[in-house]
Amino acid sequence: LTYLVTPFVGRGQSVLIPLRFGIGGSWAGALEGDVNISVRAPFEVALLFRRAPMEIYGEVALVFQIVREGDGGDLLDADGGVGIRIYF
Repeated sequence: LTYLVTPFVGRGQSVLIPLRFGIGGSWAGALEGDVNISVRAPFEVALLFRRAPMEIYGEVALVFQIVREGDGGDLLDADGGVGIRIYF
């Protein structure tokens, strides 16, 4: 779960380029019996196409674990990813 704000939007001829940051939470390990709960601070850059209801984005997030059971890994970590959003 993540809450994102968009303080800046770059404007191109065929795309918008929103820069977003926010705060959120994540959990992992429920299937193995160990639960790890984290707070995330993501930064995101996207390409929002003007002529199609689609967005491609990349995200990097700083992750701080607040609940660590078992071998929860590092207390402070980073993660990231890419994705596609389709707007209806």
